[in-house]
Amino acid sequence: MSVRTGSIYRQSIIGAVFAGLATIFWVYLFATIIRLALGDAALFVGSFMTAAATEGTLWLGRFILIATALLWGALYPVVRRVLPGEEWQRGLIYGLLVWLVSTTLILPYLALVHPQPGIVEEPGMLALGFGGVSALLLSLTAHLLFGVLLGVWVQRVTE
Repeated sequence: MSVRTGSIYRQSIIGAVFAGLATIFWVYLFATIIRLALGDAALFVGSFMTAAATEGTLWLGRFILIATALLWGALYPVVRRVLPGEEWQRGLIYGLLVWLVSTTLILPYLALVHPQPGIVEEPGMLALGFGGVSALLLSLTAHLLFGVLLGVWVQRVTE
């Protein structure tokens, strides 16, 4: 692995931290505007590790979601090579791909293998089980924002 390749991975993870923080701000702001209660996704993910849906489960789920954002950030340098457009456009497409993979494959699969089905709301397809269309729009816009910010970050550090 060259220094430049190692650097882009490292910078992409750093970018994922900043994109993730901005996305968290966006999620809370948009949820307030559309009056959507938050926590279903974090509670669902956290409930894989605990026996009950508690405040601790919610915080564990939030931690897991943040760690997942770092993993998606680490994967971006690999995927961006095959995406068209300028870096912000690649990031936008990447955010859409992450959202699609998460809401059509990962979350529905996790619902199937959940060790304690029924302990919390299940996501359903496109995560509609977490709050209907409002939750879908919040999730989609958050992933798009994450992708764009990640792409802009990577462009900035690779120029």
